[in-house]
Amino acid sequence: KQSPSIKEISYRVNKVRRFKPKLIAVEIVHQRTHTLQTNELTVKPFYECLGIDTPTKRDQPETHFLLHVQGINTLKLDYFTYAQNQKQLDKLLLPLNVCVDWHNFSERGFQIESIHSTAYQQVSFHQNEELVKQIESIVLEYLQSIEVCQHELPKQIWHDIYQTLHAMNTEDTIIKMDEEKLIVYAIGRNAQHLSSQIADTIKSNYTRKDQIKLEPHEVILLSNTKDQLFDESDGVNVTFDHQNCLAEFVGRDENIKKAMVKILQSTRQIVSKNVAFASDGHLRFLKIPEVEEFLNQILLQEKIKATWSVYDESVLKIYASSKNDLENAELLFQKSILDEKITLEKNQLYCIKTNQWDTLVKSNEKTLGDQVVRVESQDSFVQVFATSTFDIRPLKECICHFVTKNSIQMQTIPLSEPACKLLRNAYKEEISGVQNDRQKDHIIKGITFNESEIELTGNESGLNKASREIRSLVSSIHEREFQLNKKGIAQHIQSQEGKTKISHIERSKGVVFEVNEDKNVEFGSDITHFGDAPTEISRFQLKSGQTIINVKGDITDLDVDVIVTSANATLNPEGGLAQIINKKGSIN
Repeated sequence: KQSPSIKEISYRVNKVRRFKPKLIAVEIVHQRTHTLQTNELTVKPFYECLGIDTPTKRDQPETHFLLHVQGINTLKLDYFTYAQNQKQLDKLLLPLNVCVDWHNFSERGFQIESIHSTAYQQVSFHQNEELVKQIESIVLEYLQSIEVCQHELPKQIWHDIYQTLHAMNTEDTIIKMDEEKLIVYAIGRNAQHLSSQIADTIKSNYTRKDQIKLEPHEVILLSNTKDQLFDESDGVNVTFDHQNCLAEFVGRDENIKKAMVKILQSTRQIVSKNVAFASDGHLRFLKIPEVEEFLNQILLQEKIKATWSVYDESVLKIYASSKNDLENAELLFQKSILDEKITLEKNQLYCIKTNQWDTLVKSNEKTLGDQVVRVESQDSFVQVFATSTFDIRPLKECICHFVTKNSIQMQTIPLSEPACKLLRNAYKEEISGVQNDRQKDHIIKGITFNESEIELTGNESGLNKASREIRSLVSSIHEREFQLNKKGIAQHIQSQEGKTKISHIERSKGVVFEVNEDKNVEFGSDITHFGDAPTEISRFQLKSGQTIINVKGDITDLDVDVIVTSANATLNPEGGLAQIINKKGSIN
């Protein structure tokens, strides 16, 4: 009789053997002292108690094992979920007194269990390798007899033939349908035959493809209204190819014809209008991809069934499904695209051709998400375009301030005639540098030299800067006055020959001569002179190229480099003409 304490000890031993290797478990049991009330027990393995040798693994009866089988997939697992299909394999294994544990059946294989033989003895699989081979052969042969066939099913006829295909299940073949992948499977020993029936069923419900050519705006409008035009009851799948401007149909022949009629009727209901407010600048702005996307999104948000396009680079045309949508689309265009036109005065035209203007435009134009801004300069005005998400007023004020500040004005700098002449001839590089210096906001359009003044045209800051630089150049000019004690010199300077000589000197030396005849020259009182100016009487050209000129008058008033006169043998200029010449020109 076993007491509860003995059962408890037995449980403990089993527990040790469950988590430890067998030999270790035996050692643990042997090393412990076991008592029952006042009695000490000796614990041994069961085979020692029975007086037999240590058994091997083959000697231990095993009533089940896992048969690993190649070729089991999820589809065949689904096949075995049906009881009639399980019974088919059980019948094949029944002569061997074994069966499949269907609770432990998976993709890894079959859990095979033994059943009692006629002598009610359990079968040991390790003692009978021949039995295992027979089981493997039967199972593999049965699995190979299970076929899997599949067909792709068009979505538009899926629901139409769903019930029809499910009704094709037989005792040895099942139908499985994957709606996500749009595939129907036939699984079983008669799958090939059932697959032919499935193909015939699909063919009878699905005939052909067709397509019609549309205009670009028709494709856009019809694709937006597709859900209102077609539903599952139409029995046809309609798609739109925007790139090739096609409406494509898939379905039964009669359904395709009806769908085409719907499409053509819808195209005849489309209305259009050329938009008058669109200028060339508008059209260029509308062709910016970000602007196109912005307008299309606004149309969708407002649920306006309309689209638009630019033709021949000069015409904006709006298309809509109805007149009401057309009017709403036109109003939406006017609200969504901002346009500010800034007319320029004549003295402001030059400033939009400068580097400063280019910098201003570049810093204010932007393409950021749904905010797009562009500035265009025309002959007499500036136009700003922007999407309605951008506040255009600050930019307009900035442009108005720029053109006002940089409008062309005129300023005059009075100078003496020689100074003007000297600046024009001798300071060409410096004057050119002043005119071409357009740093920051300085603008000088032109510098004009008159007889006694310089005329500057430019903006305010440019005029101030140029005026300072020109006055600085003037301050660097040195002036020296020479008194001409001989009237002949002044007369000669003003003669054609004298002017030619003076002009040559001025160009080569960077100087300017001015003769002021208003200043009286006082000659010394002891100098005798003629009352009249020297007068040329005649001249004679020598063969040697020299010229002899006969002049009547005071020789000291002539414009000559050297006066050669006869004095005396000792060259002592103390009397006569020599004395007069010396006194007038000085001895030095």
